[in-house]
Amino acid sequence: MLFGEGVAAASGRCLMGQQLTALTVTDGMVSPKSLPTVLAAARLGGLLRLDLTSNQIGNEGVDLIAEAGCTVLHMLQVLVLSRNLVGDVGMQHLARHLIRGRGTCFSRLRKLDLHANLVGDLGLILFAQACAVEYVLLELVVLVLTNNMFTCKGVAEMHTTARCLGGL
Repeated sequence: MLFGEGVAAASGRCLMGQQLTALTVTDGMVSPKSLPTVLAAARLGGLLRLDLTSNQIGNEGVDLIAEAGCTVLHMLQVLVLSRNLVGDVGMQHLARHLIRGRGTCFSRLRKLDLHANLVGDLGLILFAQACAVEYVLLELVVLVLTNNMFTCKGVAEMHTTARCLGGL
């Protein structure tokens, strides 16, 4: 377990001298508690791809990642958060950071994968409203939202807002 609670600090020391462009930590190897260590463990300023599939980071983890998307993860092009128990609160955190950091927060993100989470109508609507703000996610061309909890209501709001998601 690379980034489990017990070895997160040791792993961080091992990665400190490296400039990473891609980081994949999947299948329960990171938790909301160890996520700050992962984000601080390496020089992530040049990171282009981050895959945290199946880690159950939840809403708290999305908040941490979204905050980092406005700072250390500003170059990120691909963010994969599938199967992480992300719900409406997590989407609210993401939307808040996108609006607050418009033009800088995830400004180069081309793909966002939220497959198989717990996103409901409210979460989808909040995300859609954030995307409607000028200078938010201008580079986004792939948005994966399959196998979530939203209904036609959320999809309709997303469709109404889709005009601002130019490449989608």
